[in-house]
Amino acid sequence: MTAPRALLLLGLLAACAGKDGEGEDTADALSAPRIDHSPPVGTLVEGTPVELRATVSDPDGVALVDVVYHTVGVEFWDRKEMTLSEDGDYVATLGPYAPGLEYYIRATDTLGVEATAPVAAQADPYALSVLPATQTLPFIEDFELSDGQTSLFTMAWGTPSLAFNYYTWQLSTLDAASGAASAFHSRGAASAPEMDDWLISPPLDFTTLDSVQVTWQESGANTAGMGTHGLYVSTEGPDPASDAYVAVVEALDAPGREWGRSKVVDLTDWVGEPQVWVAWRYVGTYADDWGIDDVRVELRAPDLAATVTADSPVGPGDSLTVTWDLVNSTAAAGTGLSATMSLPEGGGTVLDPTQDVPDIAPLGEASVSYTVELDPDLVTNRYLPVELAVTDGTNDWTFSDAILIGQQSLALIDMSFETAGTIDVSLGVGDPAAPELEVPVELGNMLSPTASWSIDLTPWHTLLPPVAGENRWYLKVGSTSPGTVDRFQIEVGGELSGGVASTGPFSASTPAVFYVPPPPLPELTSLSPGSLAPGDTGVPLVLTIANRGTDSAGPVTATIVSDSPTLTITGGETVEVDADQWTAAEVLLLDAATLSVSAAHVDSRDVALHVELSDGADSWTVPASIPVPWPVIEVVGTEIRDDGRDGILDGGETADIELRLANAGDLPTNGRATVTASVAASSTVAATFLDDTDSISLLAPGQDADADFELVVDSGSAGDTLVLDLVIDDELRTYTSQLSLVLGEPPWQRIGNEPDDPGDLLGDSLDFTYGEYRVVEDELQLRLVSAVPFDSSTLFIEAWATSPAALWSYFRFVLLAGDASLDGYGSSGFTEIGELGFTFESDRSVLLTVALDDLDLAEDSLTLGFGAGWCGPPTYYCDHFPDGWGYPYDTFSPGGWIELSW
Repeated sequence: MTAPRALLLLGLLAACAGKDGEGEDTADALSAPRIDHSPPVGTLVEGTPVELRATVSDPDGVALVDVVYHTVGVEFWDRKEMTLSEDGDYVATLGPYAPGLEYYIRATDTLGVEATAPVAAQADPYALSVLPATQTLPFIEDFELSDGQTSLFTMAWGTPSLAFNYYTWQLSTLDAASGAASAFHSRGAASAPEMDDWLISPPLDFTTLDSVQVTWQESGANTAGMGTHGLYVSTEGPDPASDAYVAVVEALDAPGREWGRSKVVDLTDWVGEPQVWVAWRYVGTYADDWGIDDVRVELRAPDLAATVTADSPVGPGDSLTVTWDLVNSTAAAGTGLSATMSLPEGGGTVLDPTQDVPDIAPLGEASVSYTVELDPDLVTNRYLPVELAVTDGTNDWTFSDAILIGQQSLALIDMSFETAGTIDVSLGVGDPAAPELEVPVELGNMLSPTASWSIDLTPWHTLLPPVAGENRWYLKVGSTSPGTVDRFQIEVGGELSGGVASTGPFSASTPAVFYVPPPPLPELTSLSPGSLAPGDTGVPLVLTIANRGTDSAGPVTATIVSDSPTLTITGGETVEVDADQWTAAEVLLLDAATLSVSAAHVDSRDVALHVELSDGADSWTVPASIPVPWPVIEVVGTEIRDDGRDGILDGGETADIELRLANAGDLPTNGRATVTASVAASSTVAATFLDDTDSISLLAPGQDADADFELVVDSGSAGDTLVLDLVIDDELRTYTSQLSLVLGEPPWQRIGNEPDDPGDLLGDSLDFTYGEYRVVEDELQLRLVSAVPFDSSTLFIEAWATSPAALWSYFRFVLLAGDASLDGYGSSGFTEIGELGFTFESDRSVLLTVALDDLDLAEDSLTLGFGAGWCGPPTYYCDHFPDGWGYPYDTFSPGGWIELSW
């Protein structure tokens, strides 16, 4: 080995030998650079550049010095070249990020020999702690996003969770006290574990002020079930799992439903601290919703609250004294205060509206009074809004209230119940289905079988007094116990208003409505004809309508109309049917119109019409329907006996096809009928019938019979559709039906012989008309078809099923808002047993699929009942298929379910 190569190897070995713990390189000076470096001392703060200096020497000359560094928690390392300064040190400036900086210095001489300080380099680098950048006071956070911000995290707010980590604090744009965004914590889910979630401010610098307070805007919902809201402070760090937090207010008051300012919380105990984290803590299980906005951490100031009193009673044109009592809830005195009173909606004049307010001591009180002259034309029996603006030149407070002009207006309600139960009582104006105003009276459990309320209606003086029409008031009652409304009256200006009081009984679990003034209540008492037939013309229509309520407001007119395209009404134009007043119990006779039904109306559906009544103040719609019975023959089942003996039709096969025909209408056929089959023009498959005729017996509504045919599939491949036309002739009438068979696929079978009546939908969901099913490769497929379009993003379908000798007592299929589940129910409750597949074939059709292995049936059959949409008690499901089978979580009858077999 030559001497130069030996020296180079020694240099490399020396470079690897390292340095001592004090930052001095111990490598051989003849072979590797010597690095002298001391880490900077003192407190480092994020965003404040830190200068690193090192002295580097080497007899062979220094070629390069750099610093290799990364932020603690960041996997990748970066490098920056150190430059030689005039004093002979190598220098680099870094902008460190919290929570810390790790680095080492690397030097290389002109021969390529390298040394590091520390010697272990990345394995044991220098480490510097870096405090987060602090926010100076006053600190104001409105949670509005700036450029580059997308969340609370990017706004430097922490949202750690110490328990169930799912419903954490989030940035919300759904509601805010100001602007477009706020911080929000939802109540979570009823089945979720307890939450312990924190909303933590950026670090704040408390060295600049001699006193500090915090306030915020907040709102809440479901606060009756509220958990614990707390306010905490830490001077150690932002993580409550590792850093100590002190409870400033362990249990804050519940926020109101509307946004409002919190109480002022004094944080002066932490004055002088360079870093303070302020935290809002949410603890609870399915507790409440909590919104926070417009956080202010600032110099302690007076915190004023105001209440107003005024002379009473007063009326239009009077002069009165209005006094505002101010209370200071903080330890900061209120000095140099002035107050200005105004009437935001007018109605009078405030004399000398701006006045000085006596100084208010810490936790003290003061008052200021004004003389107000009311306008002589001011509407009486109302609240007049008043406002007070207070300022000390630096801080501003605004208070809004109202004073009573005249007398209060009241709703007086007395009720009695058979037993104490749960009630839901509300007051409203207008149509209860779409009210102009509705306010709650009582919701919850009653402790007594009697109850009385006196509700102040004065805030809604523009809707008083109650009169017929849009300004009629109503009382809506829901109760788990039957009972009676013993009194429902409205008092305006000290006098009862609105006519005869509305009282009467109500039943359990069925909402009832009572009115002031009570209205006429039309009831259809008779209708002729009792039925119609397709093709009927000029049939006289006779209706009698009784008034089950009180007298009308004036003469009554009637119009008879229909939305049915197959029904024509002649003579239904608007006519006066009572020239003076429709009195209680009086019966109206409408007999001027005639009806005609199209010959094409052969679907056996009722034709609908309605009578529109009006007395000039109110209008009513009285619905009516007339049956148009007709035999409706449909294919409800198909059995294929083919050459391949797999029950599936394929190209080139000869097959016997057995069709199960059912009468889905409301009129029996005339007797024995001939059924003739042919290939439809729309068919994409060519076929020849070897036997195209069969006969069936009389079909009463809901009955079925079999018809057999034989054909040869001349051409077609898997996926092509054979469409068959059927003509049924009972020698009195001819009916048609159609069937589609897809080659290579098993045929669909109808769920039940009769379709579900459309139009019985009580909510905005799927309206069952019919369903069909089949089994494909051990997968049960269920297709459900709606009479109206549905919203797939909110669709709710629940099906319950049984099967003989099955492992489970019941099966439950649920599709809700795009999520599906398949459960078995037994002695231990519900158990998830597999997956429920679903496909939205259109906005009127959904396909459900389930593996038969998941059901683990003893027999190849299921008996099912379907429900769609949620309408609450007493119907629960908005639509049932079959109709009226009930609700499994309350009362139900599986005896009405439909059996499927395969």
